[in-house]
Amino acid sequence: MTNINLKSGRSMIEMLGVIAIMGVITIGAVQMIGWAINSNRRSETQLDVFRIALAVDNSAEINGSAVFNALGSDKNRWGGRYEISAKQNGQYTISITDLGADDCRFFQSAQWKDPSGKTGGRGVFSSRPSNCANTNNRNTVEITFN
Repeated sequence: MTNINLKSGRSMIEMLGVIAIMGVITIGAVQMIGWAINSNRRSETQLDVFRIALAVDNSAEINGSAVFNALGSDKNRWGGRYEISAKQNGQYTISITDLGADDCRFFQSAQWKDPSGKTGGRGVFSSRPSNCANTNNRNTVEITFN
C-alpha cells in the first residue's frame, strides 16, 4: 500500500506576498486619482478665470455680482473665492484666494490668455505673496488684465 500525501493550497508567505503587491498597486492608484483630481481643479480654475475675464470685458463696468451670477458662484475649487477689483486705466485684477503653496506656484507659472485668445497679450501676471510660501493654504494669486 502506497501512502501518498498530497498538499494543495498556498503558504502563508505566498499570501503575504500577494497582499503586499496588492497594497503597492492600491497606493499607486490612490496617488494617480489624487493627481487627476488636482489636475482637473487647476484646469477648471483656469477656465473660470477666462470666463470671468470674458464677462468683464463684455460688460460696460466691473460688476462682480453679475459676473459671479453668470458663473454660478464666486467660490473657487479650493473653497476660497474669486475676487474682481477695478484698477485705473481700464485694468482689472482677478484674484484666486486660499491656494496651497503648490497650486500657487502652478498658477504663478501658468500662461494666462486674455479673453481674445492671445497668449500673454493683455494679461499681466503678478502674485501675492510673491513666493507662495504660506503653508496654511492662504496664498492669493492675482492676474491683472490691461
